[in-house]
Amino acid sequence: YETFELNDVSETVKSPETYNGDHTKWYGMLYYKLIDCENYYTLIGWDGNDKLTEKKIVDVLSFKPDGSPLFGKNVFTSIPKKYPKRLIIEFSGEGTISMKYHKDKDMIIYNHVAPPDPYLEGMYQYYVPDGSYDGLEYKRGNWTYMPAVDINNLPSKNDKVRKPKKKKAMFVPN
Repeated sequence: YETFELNDVSETVKSPETYNGDHTKWYGMLYYKLIDCENYYTLIGWDGNDKLTEKKIVDVLSFKPDGSPLFGKNVFTSIPKKYPKRLIIEFSGEGTISMKYHKDKDMIIYNHVAPPDPYLEGMYQYYVPDGSYDGLEYKRGNWTYMPAVDINNLPSKNDKVRKPKKKKAMFVPN
């Protein structure tokens, strides 16, 4: 196997959502989940960003014909950003959010974050979970953005629909 040293250039990237980088120009983070997709890997990661904010990130790893890694890919659909190559959720460093892959649903579900006051829009050090959840559902090789996911009793691909049994009479007529 060939190994590649990753050189973190995240502090110099101006538009990280649309950035493609190889191992020499990697948008750095700590990965904690790898999802094997058809022609690429989806990576879920965390970035301590700065003193005020943290980031949770869904990134994509694919490989060039020479075998070297490439980070970022156009596999995200219905996301409000234009042509995203990764999903980045920035939030207050004082808080925490959940971002997990649910294999039985083929979905990444994460806390929706928002500022407590509309005047704080864009000031990510004030963004905290608002009690709702968003998701990315894996469909036909792409991750489709799903706003306002109801996490209570989400249907699973493994759920089985059972036909009800015929009712038996409890009382025998005379």
